[in-house]
Amino acid sequence: MIVRRYQSAMLLLCLLSSLACATTPQKPGQSKIESEDQAQELIRLELTHGALDAFIDQGAERGVQAGKRYFEELVKRQIYYEEHLRLREVYRRVFGEVFTQRDLAEAVAPVYVKYLSPKEMVDLLRFYQTPTGSKMLKIQYLLRTERMKEVEKLYQQKKGQLRERFLEEFEKEFLK
Repeated sequence: MIVRRYQSAMLLLCLLSSLACATTPQKPGQSKIESEDQAQELIRLELTHGALDAFIDQGAERGVQAGKRYFEELVKRQIYYEEHLRLREVYRRVFGEVFTQRDLAEAVAPVYVKYLSPKEMVDLLRFYQTPTGSKMLKIQYLLRTERMKEVEKLYQQKKGQLRERFLEEFEKEFLK
């Protein structure tokens, strides 16, 4: 059961990662130094509009899920729902202390520089200053979370079909 959940999660992460990375890489010759400040400004803007809270929430939930068996071994019993919520709050606090807005901006800026030109970053900064852009900043992490849930539901509906088709193709490629 745990292996299946892990496999499902990994497939979902691969799918979402491929969708998230479907952008054009930065053109050769563009100055990464030139756009580093713009990238950090974009990231700070996103972080102040909910991205930091979303990151901390996701990290906290993943931390609790990943450590659940360990925590249960420590207390020598099953973790109850209320304790799960308390553990998540502890993780939230710790994540908020360890992963500062500045740390995240510095860590993620090279990704923005890799995929966005300086002009594209300026355009995004301008867009985020419009009412629609401001709304997008506020809801983008809700959209991502809900998209992930919907993709997981779709995966659950089609995982049997996916497995069958994959095994058919696997047999053609590797067993014949």
